[in-house]
Amino acid sequence: MSRQETVSVTTRGLTMLGIGLLTVALGVAVAPSLGRMQDPEDAAKKADPKAKAAAKPGGLRVPGAAGRRARRPVPDPLVNPNPDLNAAADNLANPNVPRVPIWPFHYTLKLAGADGQPIQAAYYPAKVPFQAPVVILLHETGRGRSGKDFEEPIEDLKGKSLVRYLQDQGYALLSLDLRGHGGNPRHPITPAEVPLLITDVEAGYLFLVDRHNRGELNLGKLGVIAVGEAANVAAAWAASPGAGISSDGRLSDIGAMILVSPVADAFGLQLAQALPAIATQFPILALGGDNDEKSEQPLLESGRVIERHRLGRVAFFDTTLHGLKLLNFFPKVATGAAAFLEDPVKGRALEWEPRFLLDPVASDGAQLVADSGFAGVGQPIGPAVAPPQPGPRPARKGAPAQPAPPAPPAANPVPKAVDRNR
Repeated sequence: MSRQETVSVTTRGLTMLGIGLLTVALGVAVAPSLGRMQDPEDAAKKADPKAKAAAKPGGLRVPGAAGRRARRPVPDPLVNPNPDLNAAADNLANPNVPRVPIWPFHYTLKLAGADGQPIQAAYYPAKVPFQAPVVILLHETGRGRSGKDFEEPIEDLKGKSLVRYLQDQGYALLSLDLRGHGGNPRHPITPAEVPLLITDVEAGYLFLVDRHNRGELNLGKLGVIAVGEAANVAAAWAASPGAGISSDGRLSDIGAMILVSPVADAFGLQLAQALPAIATQFPILALGGDNDEKSEQPLLESGRVIERHRLGRVAFFDTTLHGLKLLNFFPKVATGAAAFLEDPVKGRALEWEPRFLLDPVASDGAQLVADSGFAGVGQPIGPAVAPPQPGPRPARKGAPAQPAPPAPPAANPVPKAVDRNR
């Protein structure tokens, strides 16, 4: 290399070195200014800690979906039932003393269907919270049929109704009136309403997710009892995507399903199409009469599918009774159904944990029904009658027990409730 070329290379190297030093110097000078600059929103959050908290609403993280949060908790629709009535009207001797219901009691209310149609429902709280199993009840179709069918006394249960018997066994329950039945506008179910029958059951499930998060039950221990055509609705709901699943990544909460007198086709919901999708997920008990023209053949054809689960089975009884009559009047049907729920539902080994609930189902018109009358003479006026208050939340292994959730807000005066013993 000539001397001239060497000088040229050296000059280029010195030039690049000078540019590098100049860039470093500028960076050192500008960095403090950049550090003092911040986004106006960030500045507002730093100045006001409350604004920072309000900017990102709290809630439970969605499992497997970082960054998404649940909406803020909604007011409890059962804290202040019967808000338009006055407790003093039922206690004229001392209008300043409220009347407190004796457990067991239940609530009636309206749940919002997917199309906005109010759906009549009844919720029966468990006496012991958190680990209480829960059952969804669906009645058969027909004139005069409703969720109140499950409140009729059954000789097989020593004169108790199915809901009272299961409540005494530690269950919480939710019964839904199918569209066109019970407390809903009466009309024949139209083809356009068939998909809504399935979403109505999902609305009931979402209501139970909310009760679960309030510490009243353990939704991981969920059972379903459905009668007649509603058995097809229950099977179709369980087979639909996301049924009984509170968040992505979870398994279905359904622990067992009891189908009393299902039919081959109900409103276009075919039993043979729904069962294969669910038969291996949880045990199914299908009950029918040997001489029941509507249910015998569908159950015979479904036996092998139902028995794919080691606990699934089909049971026939020597009778022509169908649906509610089979459940209420034939010996061993009601007791057998209740016994079937013991292991896969009540004995399911799933600890209580909070659930993700992005869209709580809307509800309205809650009323307290005191099935066993009232007590509470001498009790001071205080909050409205609310579901049983939970104790400390059960701790996971190796973790300390969590404190009990705060009590519902007080409402004064105590509202009136319906006394069935009057």
